[in-house]
Amino acid sequence: MMRIFGFDSIEEYCKVKVSDFYVNPHDRKKFSDKLIANGKFVGEELYLKKKDGTHIWCEATVHAHRDESGEIDYFDGFMQDITERKQMERQNRRLAMIAEQAGEGIAVADLNGILQFTNVSWANMHGYETADEMLGKHMSICHTDEQMKTDVIPFNEQVKCNGYHTGEVGHVRKDGTRFPVQMATTLFKDEVGVPVGFIGFAWDITERKRAEEDLRESETRVKAVLDTVQAGIVLVEAESHIIVEVNQAAVRMIGVPKEEIVGKICHKYICPAEVGKCPITDLGQKEDNSECVLLAVDGKEIPILKSVTTIMLGGRDYLLDSFVDISDRKEAEDAMKRARRQAEEAKDKLEIVNQDLEESIERANLLAEEAVIANQVKSEFLANMSHEIRTPMNAIIGFGDILEDTRLNEEQLDYVQTINRSANALLSIINDILDFSKVEAGKLLLEEIDFDLETLVFDVCEIIKPRLADGDVKLLSHIDDDVPSLLRGDPGRLRQVLINLMGNASKFTESGEIELNIKMVGRQSDKLTIGFAIRDTGIGIPKDKHERIFYAFQQADGSTTRKYGGTGLGLAISKSIIENMRGRIWLESEPGSGSTFFFNVPLTIAADHPETPDVVTTKSVDENLEHSVRILLAEDDKVNQKLATALLTRAGHTVDIAENGRQALKRVKAYDYDLVFMDVQMPIMDGLKATMAIRRAGFKDLPIIAMTASAFQSDKDQCIEAGMNEFLSKPIKRKEVFEQIQKFVLDRPPTNPLIAT
Repeated sequence: MMRIFGFDSIEEYCKVKVSDFYVNPHDRKKFSDKLIANGKFVGEELYLKKKDGTHIWCEATVHAHRDESGEIDYFDGFMQDITERKQMERQNRRLAMIAEQAGEGIAVADLNGILQFTNVSWANMHGYETADEMLGKHMSICHTDEQMKTDVIPFNEQVKCNGYHTGEVGHVRKDGTRFPVQMATTLFKDEVGVPVGFIGFAWDITERKRAEEDLRESETRVKAVLDTVQAGIVLVEAESHIIVEVNQAAVRMIGVPKEEIVGKICHKYICPAEVGKCPITDLGQKEDNSECVLLAVDGKEIPILKSVTTIMLGGRDYLLDSFVDISDRKEAEDAMKRARRQAEEAKDKLEIVNQDLEESIERANLLAEEAVIANQVKSEFLANMSHEIRTPMNAIIGFGDILEDTRLNEEQLDYVQTINRSANALLSIINDILDFSKVEAGKLLLEEIDFDLETLVFDVCEIIKPRLADGDVKLLSHIDDDVPSLLRGDPGRLRQVLINLMGNASKFTESGEIELNIKMVGRQSDKLTIGFAIRDTGIGIPKDKHERIFYAFQQADGSTTRKYGGTGLGLAISKSIIENMRGRIWLESEPGSGSTFFFNVPLTIAADHPETPDVVTTKSVDENLEHSVRILLAEDDKVNQKLATALLTRAGHTVDIAENGRQALKRVKAYDYDLVFMDVQMPIMDGLKATMAIRRAGFKDLPIIAMTASAFQSDKDQCIEAGMNEFLSKPIKRKEVFEQIQKFVLDRPPTNPLIAT
């Protein structure tokens, strides 16, 4: 006892009162009362203080001895210092708390693989609600038998040998699904260093593995594209001029394996005489289009026509070199020079020399054209139409529609209608390009909504009829009786395919008829396979061209585009749409006997609601509305301001203009508006930020309609996430504008306007 409390002698220890050893004086009385009442206490934990004032925990066992009268005569007992044990218990509780709150999975197993501890993250990762479900079970519940043999047992043996191991291991959840984890396992030893088990840390890397796989697929696609381009392509690190990537065309020209090219200075192969004079990095040019020399492995200098531009990847500057071999053209130029010299030296052979010269010139021009084409092959078709194209298109189509409704003489009306048809034809080409780029990027999305098939067919025929007005062609349509009228699918994309196919038929059919037939070709419960056939009596297509015409930029004949127009994308887009619908398209045709395009698509029967059917139909919108609507137009482009103002004020509405998002926010706070048309791209504050600010200001019910030249689903999603109610893609159609006013203002029940504070 003396040593426990830090005293040097018995005499010194005996002078101290028992109550002085207690940190809390009340504990002295509590334990005294307990001892008197019970006559003893066993294993009682006491919080005491030593001679030097430091606090310790002691475990005491004390007995009271009584005399013959029953009075307590004396006490005896023993005590031991348990401070270290208490600290260890507190440390263990702290470690357990940390383990439970850790984001990664943590598990402890003995050497036989029996789980002694798992935290909640480990349990949840493996499909268990609580850690208690896994305790006492073998670690094999986290693995399949096959994985235990191939991954886990060798993994644990390596831990026993090295003391630790990290790596990827396959795990299995409670429901049997497998998933990859990153494991870090350490051998767990006791106080004397004897191994007693394993401590494992695990991270579910399913998303990381999926991202890695997506990246590998993306790299494979890019590499496949680069390797099919006939122009040589070299990617160079701008600062060091080290080659980091080459395509197969460049490898063939240089004549050595790719591994020997990558990592070398670009001047070793490209522009060997221009070290220190790089037009981009040394001379300050933004791009370089010039002739230079490519040095092949055999020392041969190959003249090339190259184009160099700067790109940024991962925050670093790179030079993208693309080039074509112009050896033949250079030889042709040399031949022309020799021909001129021969002409000067031998005038008596002038006729022969002139003939050679003309042939050389023709050959040189042909080679020059081939070189330009080869240089253009490196650039695939533009995937995204720019804001600068769709914005003026918005003005052309919008003002054309307005002008057509003004007082015009017959000649003026014909001119305006010609402008409108041409503008819509150009918009159709732009939309084809955008749809094709969506297909190429894998962003073609399909809807699942109810629609009326008969109405859809009627709409398509109404669109095609004007194209047949100048010819002797009948337009026929037939739907079999067993085909339900109300179906569920994507009516917009189905309409697009029918317009493409029937539009093609109208271009290539000068007399006879175009017929649309629709029938049931398969049924399982409410799952239907509907067959469509578009037959014409036009010029027909040779059999060897049947597959080719479904590829992008392909026509049955090279003169087709010149004679009939078109981008060569309609059938490729239609094929992609049908295949995305899990359908199939094919063709039967012979030259002079017309063509029949067939396609089958799976659809489902729509839920039948006879009172208020929720189906898609064509619906006209009356611009001469009875109620004037106050509208805020947030638009920075002056032409578009003028167009929208004219369109809306002619219909009797009141329009205020905001030239940027900040002005729009101020006006919404100052005035009561029924609706806001919000351009997305504006200076100072764009439409997305302005919309979020308006919503934060308390205007939760104010309809905000996005107007933008972008036309991808991701752009629409971004607008909706920002708080906008709907999305209009430029060029803006008059019908679409008034549909939004009808939907969000006139058809909405009246509410008290929200005044923001």
